[in-house]
Amino acid sequence: MGKSPFGLRAAAAALFGAVVLAGPSVAQQAPVEPWRERNLSFTGSYLSALVAEGDQETEAAAGFLGRALARDPNDPILIARTFSTRLMDGDVGGGLPLARRLLQLERPTRFALMTLALDAMASGNFAEAGTLLAGDITDNPISQVTNNLILAWIQQGEGDTDEAIETIQGLSGPEWYPIFANYQSGLIAALAGRTDQAVEFLRRVYEIDPSVMRMAEVYIALLANAGQMDLAEEILADEMAAAPHPILDRLAASLEAGEIPPLPVASPVEGAAEVLYTLGSAIGADAEELSTVYLSLALFADPDNDYTAYALAELMQSMQRFERSAEAFGAIPETSPFHSAAQVRRALSLDAMDETELAVTELRALIEAHPEDATASVTLADILSGRERFGEATEHYTRVIDLLGTPEPANWILYYRRGITYERTNQWPLGEADFFTALELFPDRPEVLNYLGYTWADKGLHLDRALGMIQKAVDLRPNDGYIVDSLGWAYYMLGDYEEAVIHLERAVSLSPEDAVLNDHLGDAYWKVGRTREAVFQWTHARDLGAEGDALALIVDKIANGLPAGEENKVPG
Repeated sequence: MGKSPFGLRAAAAALFGAVVLAGPSVAQQAPVEPWRERNLSFTGSYLSALVAEGDQETEAAAGFLGRALARDPNDPILIARTFSTRLMDGDVGGGLPLARRLLQLERPTRFALMTLALDAMASGNFAEAGTLLAGDITDNPISQVTNNLILAWIQQGEGDTDEAIETIQGLSGPEWYPIFANYQSGLIAALAGRTDQAVEFLRRVYEIDPSVMRMAEVYIALLANAGQMDLAEEILADEMAAAPHPILDRLAASLEAGEIPPLPVASPVEGAAEVLYTLGSAIGADAEELSTVYLSLALFADPDNDYTAYALAELMQSMQRFERSAEAFGAIPETSPFHSAAQVRRALSLDAMDETELAVTELRALIEAHPEDATASVTLADILSGRERFGEATEHYTRVIDLLGTPEPANWILYYRRGITYERTNQWPLGEADFFTALELFPDRPEVLNYLGYTWADKGLHLDRALGMIQKAVDLRPNDGYIVDSLGWAYYMLGDYEEAVIHLERAVSLSPEDAVLNDHLGDAYWKVGRTREAVFQWTHARDLGAEGDALALIVDKIANGLPAGEENKVPG
């Protein structure tokens, strides 16, 4: 989005690792009873669930655990694990009966209590919600923060705004806590009709971190509700200049039409959802399981919150749960300002699932509907290039470049990527020109120096200049195995095989699983007379998955060695 999904992430993340999602670990469970050992259906389902959980296949794990649970419906450990798996898969509604069962068995987990409390809040049973939340006694800082913030919303639901704000403001915490405390206090004040007080709380938040999109949006909306239109428009203009986004475009359209944006939270349960969303977003990839549960619970409490839906889909994608993320991105409606971004991210997940044709079709439709959407075109070009459909990729990179007008330094990457597609389609003069343009826009980019220098070296062109470019790239990125390999290959092409070996050995030590690097080292070993080692490296390159013409050359070298006077090199 161009803006932080939540500020102070690094500071907050340090506290999140110790939170246990549910129940005892596998190692802590009671021994399997003898009758269960003979029940292959139960045991098979349970073990299959453990395997599926380990592979992050939470939907499959939930199914296997459900089968096991049907055979032993009163086992609290099994119920807790099944419930936890449903949370991880985002099926909070499906986990609700399990949470109730854990409560009946007097073995509720903290997230079972939280789920039940949210459900009670949605029904207006705030006293019951408070009792449930009070059952989660913990000394973990993030749990305490979460519970107290949600407790404040329960107090607001009971009509006691002063007590709710006092609960939040009376808490002490680490340096990142004030941003949460003031944000939630502001939302409570706004729901209670105390707009001026809400503005003051959000002003404090904005001063701490103006980069958080959601909080900036809320601050602007509250200013407009308080009649401070000039300040609202000023801050909106600053935000749009810093990082344009459809959320801000929607706000701008409302203000220009003289409309007052709606209050950000319309009920206490939506407020509790906002607690879980902001904390879950802050945790992010630093504690993926906990973040998944927080965001899933937030979406359960407020199903129409596009921020939460997008954040959860994004997290699923970062966890490489591509099928789940593609489904979640696809569920974001066209009316949402997140829709176009979600469609782009969905295409990336589809491509990762090898559903590339569907990804391409959907991106083409998005581009046709929004021809100005450069992000969709770049993503389409990247997917096509990654699938070695370089000619098609060139077309879309060119389309985006043509939309730019006068290029800016940040646009160097478009020329770099298009240059690669030209080189791969044997249009080297055009590719070379794009690499030069990329370096003019952003001098000394190691990727560009490396690609241009390596290609020159591989073609036997401008070898001294190529060597200088690659050496500069190595100086800028000394631990990049591919760039170090380029330096070794440049020395190889210059005929300095001893020096080539030094750099190629280091390249392989940095990136040992790359077939091309191992093949290059084999060639250099052969040239300095280390023939056994050469054959070993070529064999390793073959086994690492070399393909096509490259594989045929390697197999020939293993059998016959490198012909005298011939480079016989593998295209890199």
